[in-house]
Amino acid sequence: MFQKALIFTLLALLTSCSLAAREPEPPSTVEALPMASDAAPTSTAEPTLVGDPGERTFTVQRGTVTAEVVLGGQVRMVEVGVSFAKSGSVASVLVEVGERVSEGQLLAQLSGADMEEQLIQARADYNQANAALQQAVAAAQVDIRRAQLGVEEARLQLEDAKRPAFPHEITNARALLQQAEATLSTVRNTSSAAKHNAFEEMNTALVFLEVAQQRYSDAVLEFEDSDKEPEDREDLDQMREELRQAEDRLARARIAYETAMGNEVAAVQNAEAAVMNAQGQVERLLAGPDPIAIAEAERGVRLAEVGVQEASLGLRPDPLLSRSVRLAENQIRTLERELESRQLYAPVAGTIVNIDLTRGGAVLNDAPVVSIASNDQREIVTDAISGNPSLMLGQQVELVFTRYPGQRLVGTITSVPARPRDTLGGTPVAQGYTISFAAGDRRFDIGDRVEVRRELGRAEGALWLPPAAVERSGDQPLVMLRDSGGDRTVEVVLGLTNDTRVEILSGLSEGDVVVAPQRP
Repeated sequence: MFQKALIFTLLALLTSCSLAAREPEPPSTVEALPMASDAAPTSTAEPTLVGDPGERTFTVQRGTVTAEVVLGGQVRMVEVGVSFAKSGSVASVLVEVGERVSEGQLLAQLSGADMEEQLIQARADYNQANAALQQAVAAAQVDIRRAQLGVEEARLQLEDAKRPAFPHEITNARALLQQAEATLSTVRNTSSAAKHNAFEEMNTALVFLEVAQQRYSDAVLEFEDSDKEPEDREDLDQMREELRQAEDRLARARIAYETAMGNEVAAVQNAEAAVMNAQGQVERLLAGPDPIAIAEAERGVRLAEVGVQEASLGLRPDPLLSRSVRLAENQIRTLERELESRQLYAPVAGTIVNIDLTRGGAVLNDAPVVSIASNDQREIVTDAISGNPSLMLGQQVELVFTRYPGQRLVGTITSVPARPRDTLGGTPVAQGYTISFAAGDRRFDIGDRVEVRRELGRAEGALWLPPAAVERSGDQPLVMLRDSGGDRTVEVVLGLTNDTRVEILSGLSEGDVVVAPQRP
């Protein structure tokens, strides 16, 4: 017994010295590859067996080691989860499971009757304020147009002031002057004749008055010397009447004469003024454009343009009125957005596969409550995997469909299986990856099988052994190295691994012989 213990102690010391003296090989370079679609196939031949045929030994060699994930899967409809943008109470559910819906179709609504009433009132307020604003703008536009017409009129007057006279205008002006002069001569003659006739009538009336006065005086004297008989009184009354008529005639004649004199003055003045105007028009036409008239016309244009500017100021609406319109618009938009957030619409056309809604029940925002299987969109779900997922969201994978053997498509990971700690109570749930892909013009039916591949890495010129040559002590990989000193256990660091090869990063060298562990 003592000798056996001594032998085991010496073997342990030799093994520890050998491990201390041997430095591990530096790790080989590993390049992550996005796809393994067209890579050259890797040899899977095992290293040469050496030693006793009753045990398996392997020689460490250099070669290519790849690691990839290969999963099965099938085609299914894309399921889209739909959620409300707001939390609230469900007012109505308008669809059922199994019902086909079109894109944009209303699926459900949250309660919001008070907001609908507020929206109606806000629209009424907006219509009233906007009508008043538009009326003010329309009135300002009328004023602007009136001012613009004034500018056009002033510019026409300016053009007329700058324009020289045409020959026919001068001829017409001279004809008007001659006509005015003839009219003046006629007025003078006519007025003079009327005045003369009135004067003659006044003189005649004066003579009749003097005769009547004399006869009346004589009649008065005779009446006073007579016996004042009735006949005498009648003669006196008759003379008095003749005197009165003579006085009236003279008065009328004087009025007629004075009127004739006044008419003569007015008529002559008017005729003379017409002559002067006609003469001035002829002179102006002969003299050409008048600088003073041009300046006045230019001033008229400027004043008219200022009028347009003043009228344009009316287009600036009343700030209070504009503010009322903006407030009403903002209120409408706010209420419309609020009501929109309380409505649930189908983002795609498809079939309702799940509804997590009840009328009167409460829902949370952004929590999917309706699931729709898209009619036109397809995706892949892989078979359930065990353990933690090795692929990541957004990674590309190679797809080979049973329906299209030999054709390779590219897909993208859109969801990964939940890790055990991500599930309720930490209990693992069997799940697979979800993968999106572009079908192009290819036809795919629900349930079509597909093989999903993703190369995780490739090491060229790496040291490798078959997996059967490596055993583990806990998490530490070990191999039984055979050299001139015998067999001894060596710790190794592993790299890429597949079903036929394990990459050796350190602990062994090329050509080393390893004894496979005995397995029951």
